[in-house]
Amino acid sequence: MFEAQLRDNRWLIGLAQRFDRGPAEALLGRPLRSIPDTIEETGRSLVEHGLL
Repeated sequence: MFEAQLRDNRWLIGLAQRFDRGPAEALLGRPLRSIPDTIEETGRSLVEHGLL
């Protein structure tokens, strides 16, 4: 609440926000990956590259 750069966004706290992924999928020409799949694939990649 005291960070000057965040102060103007106080009204967003606690609000549920919904986003339409349709435009992004249309732009990319394919569906977006699910969040759980993305997290799993990221973890696997980090292990395979020796970063974890």
